[in-house]
Amino acid sequence: MRGKPQRIGWKPCLCDAARESAERGRGMGHLWVWCGACHEDGLDAVFYEPPHDVTYHEANPYRPP
Repeated sequence: MRGKPQRIGWKPCLCDAARESAERGRGMGHLWVWCGACHEDGLDAVFYEPPHDVTYHEANPYRPP
């Protein structure tokens, strides 16, 4: 959004969408954009490209499987 803060970054990931992206030479992960305009409204909006596969769960030592 023009005039509002945004953050753009890269997040490595092993979900199916990230793996398919890697096969096309785009790297195994997601480009992400955080929207500052939404944050001002009390929301956190992060958009992923390619969209993250929500059925994939990363290994986390603090969360049971």
